[in-house]
Amino acid sequence: MNDVLRHRWKQLPFVRSYHFARFCSFRINKELKEYHSHTSEYYDALYSISVM
Repeated sequence: MNDVLRHRWKQLPFVRSYHFARFCSFRINKELKEYHSHTSEYYDALYSISVM
């Protein structure tokens, strides 16, 4: 039992950093999608202005 707990305790930083990295990549993907939608709207507006 004690060895198992010690093993888990050694693994804990890796597990936490893994979940943290997944969370960060999820947030980055979400912000990138929002950024792309904003820039595409921005370019559509620029294009419509230049066409006028």
